[in-house]
Amino acid sequence: MMMLPWNSVSLILLPCAVISLNIKPLMAFNYTWGLEKVGFFDVALPNSETWPESYPRDKKDLLIPGTEYYLPNARPDVNINFDLNASYPVQGVFVKAWFDTYITQVQVGVHSNDGYTGQQPSVGNIYIPPLTSPGWQWFSGQGVHGNNECCNKEQTIFIPKISARYVQIQIRGGYTSRGYWGLRQVQISQATTNAEVQGDPHFKTFHGDHFSYHGECDLVLMKNNHFSDGLGILIHVRTKIEKTWSYVKNAAVKIGNDILEIEGRGQVWDKSADAVHIVNGEVNADLPLLFATKFPVTRMKEKQCDTKGAKCIEAIVYKIDLGDGDNILITQKWGVIKVSVTAIDKNKFHDSVGLMGHFDKPGFLARDGVHKMTNFNEFGQEWQVLQSEPMIFNERRAPQHPEQCTLPIVTTKRRLREDSALHEMAEEACTGVEEASRVFCVYDVIAAGTAEAASTYYTAYAG
Repeated sequence: MMMLPWNSVSLILLPCAVISLNIKPLMAFNYTWGLEKVGFFDVALPNSETWPESYPRDKKDLLIPGTEYYLPNARPDVNINFDLNASYPVQGVFVKAWFDTYITQVQVGVHSNDGYTGQQPSVGNIYIPPLTSPGWQWFSGQGVHGNNECCNKEQTIFIPKISARYVQIQIRGGYTSRGYWGLRQVQISQATTNAEVQGDPHFKTFHGDHFSYHGECDLVLMKNNHFSDGLGILIHVRTKIEKTWSYVKNAAVKIGNDILEIEGRGQVWDKSADAVHIVNGEVNADLPLLFATKFPVTRMKEKQCDTKGAKCIEAIVYKIDLGDGDNILITQKWGVIKVSVTAIDKNKFHDSVGLMGHFDKPGFLARDGVHKMTNFNEFGQEWQVLQSEPMIFNERRAPQHPEQCTLPIVTTKRRLREDSALHEMAEEACTGVEEASRVFCVYDVIAAGTAEAASTYYTAYAG
């Protein structure tokens, strides 16, 4: 199980090979995707030292392939400043420490003044409103450290969807047990209106948080009793374990009295696999149709490819149009189901809960909407479809509550450690996948043991 990055700006700092304790840490930047595409950022020291002219100052410098820089001090005390050029809905900051790095404090400041009239950016620098000026809001997080473990540690500082142009991330009080330090990632995320589940199930909540849950059972992806003037909506998924990994085999949506179920059939990761749909018990009912007398449902075949257009598959996409840009997409790719919910109208999705998160509250919350959960196996189990909840799948399948979800016996983490050749194959298979999904892709190819699993992350082909 992996906690993976948001779709956001990624700043990666790597330790160099240590020859002696006097060697300063190597800092390399990997510029990827996120809010910073519309603005600029720089890294500055919080003390009196001057950032050398030869060091990176904005994204133009950081985009140079293979560029590496050394920090002028041995402590990881830095300010990372962002100017997004306009106000955007900022949601939070994610920090992950390198192998043996200890950071005692992370603090994030956001400023919403889109009309700041201070100094304009000059070459090699950006300017943000003085920290003493009105308009700054600050959010603090606990320390974060690598703990000498292979998979690093992370800290998330949640910002409740504040509109901001300027952001400052303060890293303070770091030390290391081996004489060098580094941050694996520092990310700033934009508030999202999309939640989804795909692959060896990886979930993204409405608040942009990622988690994985591999249990086999029926799960509540989203429910809202007040949806569409009381019609209500339920989205359930049915997962299936396949040796050391699992996937979504069925998805069902209930609005009012109508139920649409999509099932992937055939051999997983084989092009012969197909999907069937069931509407109110009728297999492959005629489409398009009006769901709950008001929401159009369509089925189409869509060519989906890697970013180069070199590898493509034919996916089957079912769309429930909820109006005003909101929709539910259920996509079948070689027997594996992906479910995505776009929720632009906040009033429409108010009070929605489930594995896609509590729409109105941050964090991985239990059913009571109060208790925050940190163990994702427990979080997944919390949202198993209860015996008291409607059965919206056409057929029952074990396990059913009160019997708990079944977990895989052999973990993917173990395979990651044991099979370097499989890891190389996964890296190659996922080279054409969008960077925001590449880590998920590699994880899934390793778990499934086949390069075909990369097709889960192909997107609609525009070529």
